[in-house]
Amino acid sequence: MRLFGYVILPVGFLLLALVVFRLVLPACAALPMVGKLFPSRCPGANIATADTVLRAERDRGAALRSRIGQLERGLMALGNCPIPERRAEAPFCPPERMPPPPNEVVFLIDASKSMEAGIDAPRTIDEELTRLSAGSRGIRARDRARFDELVREARSPRYGESRISFTRRALIAALDQVDVGPMRVGSFNACGRLAMSVRLTDERRARSLIEAIRLGNYTALADAIKLTAAMVTGGTTAEDPVNVVLVSDGYDTCGGDPCAAARAVRSSHPGLRFNVIDLVGLPDLRCVAEETGGFYQVKPAGVDISALAEAIRAAAQTAPGACLPETNTVAPEEPSR
Repeated sequence: MRLFGYVILPVGFLLLALVVFRLVLPACAALPMVGKLFPSRCPGANIATADTVLRAERDRGAALRSRIGQLERGLMALGNCPIPERRAEAPFCPPERMPPPPNEVVFLIDASKSMEAGIDAPRTIDEELTRLSAGSRGIRARDRARFDELVREARSPRYGESRISFTRRALIAALDQVDVGPMRVGSFNACGRLAMSVRLTDERRARSLIEAIRLGNYTALADAIKLTAAMVTGGTTAEDPVNVVLVSDGYDTCGGDPCAAARAVRSSHPGLRFNVIDLVGLPDLRCVAEETGGFYQVKPAGVDISALAEAIRAAAQTAPGACLPETNTVAPEEPSR
């Protein structure tokens, strides 16, 4: 019996341990809990855990790289797309001087043939076209061949859909987001003329007018600014604001001075401001926004329809950028005794 206790019993326990080990090893892969209970007996469990952690870190790194790329693209876009200067946010105005929302919105679209260029055509093409035309109604004979070559280049399919098509789609998308009262749709494509609708309250009618815009030969920018002021019913005071959302790619080709026209409008219509969406980034459009107290935004290359529609929506709904002027009241004199 003592021999059994000292020899046979330990040998039995040893054999039992070997059997258990043989059972546990194949169970590691099938039963993860076994790997957690017997990590030293399940080397594969440790490897599997390490692989899981490695995959998770790799996915996290990829997500971070993607986010960094988005931020870098955003910073690059900000360099070409200045943030609107909101000179009078609501909290800085006393309640009695809070500017009212616009009573009317005008969507004013450049319908010159330059809008047939691709939406991502490089700015250098527009700059050379500006130089060759020199803001006049005609191109010199010696420059005609180069001018036509640049026009064909700007309309190349590699620069995407045309600016006018892109603008139409963005405007129509913005109409679904704009919560304003009466609106007008205008377009300009000839010197001294502006096609402007009556006041609209039907969004479907505005959409059909946008789709019906046809292109002409000239960019009558200065004329369009002056004629818009003459056609709208409001904007003559700061208490009766009108927002004009001007979408254009360019420069005046009718010999006008858009900056001077904007200054004149500011003097006669202090409540009328032009919020400009510039599809290229030329100086004629920036000064229109600055002179009328509006904001100016350049479309970055590669921007999508929804982003441009959001910019248009903001341009339509943004309240005027200044508090109403202070009203000075004189207290009545006390009667003398």
